[in-house]
Amino acid sequence: MANNILITSLKNVTSNTGSPVKEELLNELIDNWNEAKRQYYLGNRDQCITEAGKFSENWVRLLYFIDNDNYPPENMKFDKYKNKLKNESNLPKEIRLTFLLLVEVIYRMRNSRHAAHTGHVEYNPGDDIITLETMSWTILEMISNFTNVSDAELKQIRELILIPKIPKIDVIAGKAVILDRNLSCPDSILVLLTHYYPSPISIEQIDDELKHHKRTTIQTNIGRLLERRHIAGSHIDKEYELTSLGLSKAINILED
Repeated sequence: MANNILITSLKNVTSNTGSPVKEELLNELIDNWNEAKRQYYLGNRDQCITEAGKFSENWVRLLYFIDNDNYPPENMKFDKYKNKLKNESNLPKEIRLTFLLLVEVIYRMRNSRHAAHTGHVEYNPGDDIITLETMSWTILEMISNFTNVSDAELKQIRELILIPKIPKIDVIAGKAVILDRNLSCPDSILVLLTHYYPSPISIEQIDDELKHHKRTTIQTNIGRLLERRHIAGSHIDKEYELTSLGLSKAINILED
């Protein structure tokens, strides 16, 4: 949902002659942002800041297009075009000074921590927060300055792009892991089954991937979920899958 709203809003950005921006550039910007968030929540904080490089370069490309109705070459020099925008463009003052400064900050951070290269990354534990917050802020600032969204729409977008709650589930080292440990046992089971839907999974796999819940608690709640028709299966086969009712419940949990 967030991606669609952001892309739709950014599509309203045009050059100084009214030409629309390349949709693939907008998609790449949002992909950079999403990947930074994903790496952050997976605990790969160094990988989070690697996304800042391409993200910053793409903002420079987009701003140059807005001001010149054409794009820099693919192998553009970041500093050269950033300085052109800062010193020679007709962009709004807040974009030339504040926006470009913050874009440069996360670009420099990514480079100074050696995150652009494979190997050991020297980073401050706060780098990822600064990077992700700045990436989110620039998206909001671009929409605010270069589109005609209403105040109500801007408020909705602001709520969408702030660093969200920890996702309920993600895949780490090939295994589904419940990241929100505040989920109840039955909700955890439903969320886990959603990940494998429509395939059933065994009780052994449920036990293994919900280690933070006791086995007896899991078995008790499987019985309750069967009674509520949220899941289907049997204690004989010991394999369980979501029903349509359970899937609807699980989606509500994930979207909460």
